[in-house]
Amino acid sequence: MDNETHKEIQIEWVIPEGVIARYASNVVVQKTESNYLMSFFEIQPPLIIGDAEKINLDLSKIDKIAAKCVAQVYMSNEQIKAFYDLLHKLLDSEDEINQSVK
Repeated sequence: MDNETHKEIQIEWVIPEGVIARYASNVVVQKTESNYLMSFFEIQPPLIIGDAEKINLDLSKIDKIAAKCVAQVYMSNEQIKAFYDLLHKLLDSEDEINQSVK
């Protein structure tokens, strides 16, 4: 006989003061044996201004742009599946809303 007691406990979602929301222009997903690691990156394009000659000169000097990691999240296989299902559901409902607006 199972002597464990179970109780549902409500989750209080807290976003601490000072948490900065960042835009992720790129994401890299890596699979481990039992988890997924999602790394979110932000690319800020260089500020290039001036006349056409100056812009071309500045562009010729650029060979790479840094993609800075703004967050990393580990998720279990079960969590990533639930996350995928949620995203899929949200995207489907958005498509339905957009279809009805046209």
